[in-house]
Amino acid sequence: MDTLHRRLLRSWLVGAAIVVALPWSVAAQSASPTFAKDVAPILQAKCQSCHRPGEMAPMPLRTYQEARPWARSIKNKVSRREMPPWFIDRTTGIQRFKNDASLSDAQIDTIVRWVDGGAREGDSADMPPGRVFPESQGWNIGQPDLVVTQEEPFKMYAKGSDWWSTFTVESHLTEDRWIKAAQLKPGNTKIVHHFCAGVVPPGGQGGVPGGAVAAPADQYAEELLRAAENERQLAGESNVGNGAPSFGCYLPGRAGVAFPDDTGILMRAGSRVSFQMHYSASGEEGMDRSSVGFVFYPKDVTPKNQLLGAYFQKFPAFELDIPPNSRVEHDAYFPLQRPTRLVSFTPHMHMRGIGLVLEAIFPSGRVQTLAAVDNYNFNWQVEYIFDDDLAPLLPAGTMLHAITVHDNTTANPRNPDPTRWVGYGQASIEEMAGTFISWLYLDDAEYRRLAVERTTRQREQSQQP
Repeated sequence: MDTLHRRLLRSWLVGAAIVVALPWSVAAQSASPTFAKDVAPILQAKCQSCHRPGEMAPMPLRTYQEARPWARSIKNKVSRREMPPWFIDRTTGIQRFKNDASLSDAQIDTIVRWVDGGAREGDSADMPPGRVFPESQGWNIGQPDLVVTQEEPFKMYAKGSDWWSTFTVESHLTEDRWIKAAQLKPGNTKIVHHFCAGVVPPGGQGGVPGGAVAAPADQYAEELLRAAENERQLAGESNVGNGAPSFGCYLPGRAGVAFPDDTGILMRAGSRVSFQMHYSASGEEGMDRSSVGFVFYPKDVTPKNQLLGAYFQKFPAFELDIPPNSRVEHDAYFPLQRPTRLVSFTPHMHMRGIGLVLEAIFPSGRVQTLAAVDNYNFNWQVEYIFDDDLAPLLPAGTMLHAITVHDNTTANPRNPDPTRWVGYGQASIEEMAGTFISWLYLDDAEYRRLAVERTTRQREQSQQP
C-alpha cells in the first residue's frame, strides 16, 4: 500500500528531523540541564524499572556515577526513539496506552541538551529521593502467589539449529482461583528464544481423538481423513476468530501482564501449565529452567470478564513471500464473532519486520486505523495496552486487519542477509507476519452501554472550553 509506505516514510523523516534538530536547541538555552535537577527525574519515571540490578537492562541508571559513562549512548538512543522501547506511530490511530513508556519531545530535548552541555552532575541538593522498588527477584508483576517451574532443566547445545519442546507441569493448585496477573520468566535468556504458556484444565489434553473407524480405510476414506486433517491444521493456523484464555508469551523485551480491573483467567484446581519452548544456540552450552508466576485475585472475588487471546498471521502462513532486496507487505485477518472490547496488541515478526498497521473493518465496510507501529524492533516486542477510555469497542462481525511490513534490504540494519529469499518459519532468520491480541467479548447490552457512555463522554469533552 503506497499510503502505508508514505506514512512510515513520513514518520521516519520526522524522527530523523528530531535527531538533527534537537541538538541545535542548545543555542536557545542559557544554561544546560543537570543530572540532579533535570535528568534524574526522567530516568526514574521512564527508565529505572528496567535499568536497575536484577532487571533486563544491561546497566543500572540510578545515580550520576552509573549514568555518566553512558551519557552519549543515552542521547543517541533517546533521540532516535529507540529507548525507552515504544514504537507507536505518533501520527495515526489511538495515542493513549496504559503502559506508554515513551519520552515526550521536551524530555528528549532535556537529555540531549544535558549531554551536549557536558553532562554535568549539578547540585546534589537538587537530586530527588531514589525510587524504591519492591523486592521482586525479577517478577515485575510483584511477588507471585504461585510459581510453576520446569521440573527438569533443559540443556541446549552450543551450536546447531533451533529446538522446540512442549510439555506440561502440574500446578498443584488445590482450589479454583482467578488469575489477576501473570509473567513468563525465562531461566536463561541466552538460549530462550521465546516461550508461550497456558492453563490446561483438569482432564484436558493427552487424550486420543475419538471417532476412529475400526476397519481398514479405503482410498476415499483416507483422502477424506487427510482433507479433514488439513482443514483442522489450517483452522488452527488462522484461529478463525476463536480465542482462548491466554496470558501470552515471553518475547524479547516483553514484561508480565496485569489484567484490566474485573478481568482475569480462571485456573481450576488440578490444572496444569503448558510450556511451549523455543530454544536457540548461543555459542556455548546452556541450561534452562523457565517459570510462570501468577498473582491471584482474593478468594472471595470473582471477576466479571475472562480475558481471551490469540495470534493471527498471514494466512496460509507458508505463502509468506519476501524476495531478496525488497520491501513487501502482507495482510492478516481476524473476525470478531461477538461485540468486543480490544485490550491490547503485540506485533510479531522477526529480524526483517519494520512496521505494522492494525485496522478494524466494520460490518458496514468502514475502515478505521486503530494503531500503527512504524519502527518495529524484533529485540523489543512490546505489548501495547489501550487506555480504558479509548480501547476499541467493536461490533460483532468486525474484521481485524493487520498489515505487516518487511524490509529485506540493506536499509534495514537488523537484516542478516538482504540477498536471501525469506519465507515462513519460527527460527529468527525466517519470518512471521502477524500480531498477538487480547480482548473481552461483551454481550449486546454491555456493548451498547459502553458505546453510549463513550459517545457522551467524548461529546462533553469536545464542548469544554
